[in-house]
Amino acid sequence: MDTGAINFPDIQEAVAKGRVTWRLHAIERMFERNISRQDVRMAVHQGEIIESYPSSYLYPACLLFGKCTQGPLHVVIAWDSSKEWVYIITAYMPDEDHFTDDFRIRKRG
Repeated sequence: MDTGAINFPDIQEAVAKGRVTWRLHAIERMFERNISRQDVRMAVHQGEIIESYPSSYLYPACLLFGKCTQGPLHVVIAWDSSKEWVYIITAYMPDEDHFTDDFRIRKRG
């Protein structure tokens, strides 16, 4: 997959080093969905990019698929490569109504 200006290992390193801004929307949704910051970090650490949004946000963004203690987890992040900083936009547990059974491909239609 073409991930545009996003180099996933750089994102993983930034998150591991704490170079993360948790957007208010993400914090609110994570609280509602009982998703912890550790869950998000775990998903980013061992996850993969499944969708790329090169111009959807102020910075290039993507949808990550990973797993946490609760199971599959999707995390939308934006990446400021000039400052090597990650912005967590939102996180949610994917469902089979919207994604294929491996939770990596969005269903259309």
